Amino acid sequence: MDDNQSIIVDEKPLNDGTNWSIWYHFFTAPPFGRIGLCLLIVVFLLGEALNDVANYWLSICLKQSGPDQSMSTKSVYIYFGLLIALVITELVRTSYYFTVVLNGSNNFHNKMLKGLLYTSAQFFESNPSGRILNRAIPVTWLIIYFFLRCSRQLKRLESVTRSPVYALFSSSLNGLPTIRALKTENSFIQLIADRINVHTSVFLVLQAVLQWFLVIMSVVCAFIILAASIQLVNVHDYEKSPAAALSLTYAMYVAILFNGTVIRLSEANMMMISGERIDEYSNLPREEDEGSYKGLVQTSPKWPAHGN
Repeated sequence: MDDNQSIIVDEKPLNDGTNWSIWYHFFTAPPFGRIGLCLLIVVFLLGEALNDVANYWLSICLKQSGPDQSMSTKSVYIYFGLLIALVITELVRTSYYFTVVLNGSNNFHNKMLKGLLYTSAQFFESNPSGRILNRAIPVTWLIIYFFLRCSRQLKRLESVTRSPVYALFSSSLNGLPTIRALKTENSFIQLIADRINVHTSVFLVLQAVLQWFLVIMSVVCAFIILAASIQLVNVHDYEKSPAAALSLTYAMYVAILFNGTVIRLSEANMMMISGERIDEYSNLPREEDEGSYKGLVQTSPKWPAHGN
């Protein structure tokens, strides 16, 4: 190695695009595996199906009852049973979802810890402690596509600029006696302030992109509700009014759900950058072990049967 070359390597952002293998390993972590992922999908689809069936059954009952008639007792019991099944399914799928997510997160961190414990000492010499700590702490479609690409790169850049702050803070705490003895407190304060400014500038750009995306999604949802409302105004038949009301309700529900779902998926896609960074440490090269059982004398399981 050249004498002028630093032993500490620069941290580089990971490749662009979504690493779907990280998502797959996250949701199929043992002990659930692929069966657990399939069961999670089935439970989510079952909950949505029960919700749609309950709403559709209510619209049918209102259509058959007429303006001056009440719903039959049988229809009420069926609707009540659908609601109970829906509530139970919601509780089950929410509990199971959080169980799968927490299990995947725990599995990722265990793999990262195992990779750090078995790697060589050269890795810790070439990577500051703050960089390691940073990973251990956790037309519409066109807009979504560009937003995801931009936000993921900004999130990667934000994660990279956060590592020097942790590294300098950790080293400053360890070297406080030396810093005070040399009276260089102001220079270290200015140094950490500069690194915080770099990280904050990237973080503010990321928040600006998120707010821009929220505005675009709100406009799209407003157009969806407007289109459904115009169709509802043109309905003059009483028999079609329950279906029209159901369509308006679903339009509002889909608009709100679409807005929230896209935003949550985008945030999850950005936060999975942490999973990619953890997975990078999980696959560190292991240090060669010259010890272990090499050179040990193999003895009989019954030794010392004869006293020698």
